[in-house]
Amino acid sequence: MKTYQEPGSLVFAQIVQDIRDTTLATSESVTDFANKLRRLNNEAERVGAHCKLPETWMVQMFIRGLDEEFESFITSFCLSHSIVGEGGSAPVTFDLIVKKASEHENLVRNLAAFRARAAAVKVTATRQK
Repeated sequence: MKTYQEPGSLVFAQIVQDIRDTTLATSESVTDFANKLRRLNNEAERVGAHCKLPETWMVQMFIRGLDEEFESFITSFCLSHSIVGEGGSAPVTFDLIVKKASEHENLVRNLAAFRARAAAVKVTATRQK
């Protein structure tokens, strides 16, 4: 974990770059990815309250950092939620999208594990014939 010590503008420039470089691919899980973004946003706020990313930007940076495995999730989520709060609805919160993405990640992992077990059972059954 980086500790930012330089003067404000340099620190902020590095934090912005780190936010851009932080993705699900550079993280262990959706939760880890979200926590990294939160930590970086907190670092930006330490530079100055005006440097903190607004909630809607955090949501967008999170979406941007998800990988191909989440394409259907992103499409479905964006069709059923207004990121910016259109039509009188409240904008999506960072916590909500992280929760929903974590649920999707768990579903995908469980499905992969189920398929692997089913394939192993099929191979075993074929060998026993």
